[in-house]
Amino acid sequence: MLGSNTYIDTPRILVIDELDLIGIGQEERYPLLNVVLIDRFNNWIGIIEENEWVFDRTAMWDFEYSARHLAVRSGPRDVALAIDLQKDLVKIRGKLFYNGFPVEISPDEVRYGGKNALTIRGSTFQNLAVGVKIGA
Repeated sequence: MLGSNTYIDTPRILVIDELDLIGIGQEERYPLLNVVLIDRFNNWIGIIEENEWVFDRTAMWDFEYSARHLAVRSGPRDVALAIDLQKDLVKIRGKLFYNGFPVEISPDEVRYGGKNALTIRGSTFQNLAVGVKIGA
């Protein structure tokens, strides 16, 4: 889930300019998460590829991890990414960027492009190749 939006059998959840920022696959009924984390200045912070986390060790970010939870903060109480795994459900919230383009994921909605841009809430995306594609 991104905000209050549900993605079912939609492996490429968010694609911007042909870069998959968020994707979820499946292996033997277990979710395989793929996320690219870039800061607002277009610096790559880290990548989650099939649940394996690789990050820039020189970056001044706070990482919190447990068996079913990951949180990445850029400062006190400033969550850049939070992922919670619950049985067959993956919940994602935070603030992602690509080339300065913001994607804000709250528990209620997803805003693409800031406050005056596309907002999606309470929607279901099912059996699609791509959930949301922006650019190219």
